[in-house]
Amino acid sequence: MQTIDINAQNIAVIWLTLTPYSYSFKTPLETAHGRWSQREGIVITLLDATTGQRGRGEIAPLPWFGTETLDAALSYCTTWGTQLDLAVLPAVLAEIPDTFPACQFGLATAWLDLTQPTPPIALDIAQVAHLLPLTSEALTRLQDLQAQGATTFKCKIGVQDPEQEMAIWQTLSQQDQPQTQFRLDANGGLTPAIARQWLELAQVQGNVEFIEQPLAPAEFATMQALAQESDVMIALDESVTTFADLQRCYQQGWRGVYVLKPAIAGFPDRLIEFCQQHPIDLVCSSVFETAIGRQGALRVAQQLGSQRALGFGVNL
Repeated sequence: MQTIDINAQNIAVIWLTLTPYSYSFKTPLETAHGRWSQREGIVITLLDATTGQRGRGEIAPLPWFGTETLDAALSYCTTWGTQLDLAVLPAVLAEIPDTFPACQFGLATAWLDLTQPTPPIALDIAQVAHLLPLTSEALTRLQDLQAQGATTFKCKIGVQDPEQEMAIWQTLSQQDQPQTQFRLDANGGLTPAIARQWLELAQVQGNVEFIEQPLAPAEFATMQALAQESDVMIALDESVTTFADLQRCYQQGWRGVYVLKPAIAGFPDRLIEFCQQHPIDLVCSSVFETAIGRQGALRVAQQLGSQRALGFGVNL
């Protein structure tokens, strides 16, 4: 990392503050990766010492998706010190290695918030997909959200016994709301045989928008085959965590849905440029970041312009 000399005269100084956070979900999230009950990350504040303007961003790693760890992110960022030269800061940000995608996003969005601030982005309830755990309370939750205008729901599968999950989901999917559609997210936790069962059931029910990451990223070829076998769409998620992952899957011919998580996909401008040059069927999704990271991710989503509901209906 470049050493920045801030002792010269007439240098505009940016103060860097790193604020680690940790909060517990009201309801732990059960996925094929395991039980997730606590979100940890780092809020970044850039303060222009001359103007007093602030920009904030968020580093929200997901190591089990392939990002850096929180400790690695904090260690990396602290090497910068607390004072940065405004003139060279953009070049320094550009040097963040691809092994730190959450840092790339967090620092880049903090810089954008400082230099190109925009009004907060608010979403209507119908613009997002709402997380709906497959539990005994799911039906009540579904009906409450439907009454408020929600139409897209996301259920985690590949967590419990497949027959139990399919039975609960069938009960939900039979509700008399023709505009309702479901996303079934396996987080790579299914076998090819169970994935085919879900695809068959989804085709019969007729209200599944897509099945998300049915198999592990290493089984890319099998997912391509499943996508060709079924009329139900398949989306990639863990397979396209980083920018390099996205490029590779596109080059290998994936033409299904891409679920992109801006907060862990690296530099926002690079992601936006790629998607503009290679029009793909995409969904922008949350990594359970705080409101600060959420605004940065929504800013990216707004520029990408997907017509699908955003994956930000999380309330844990």
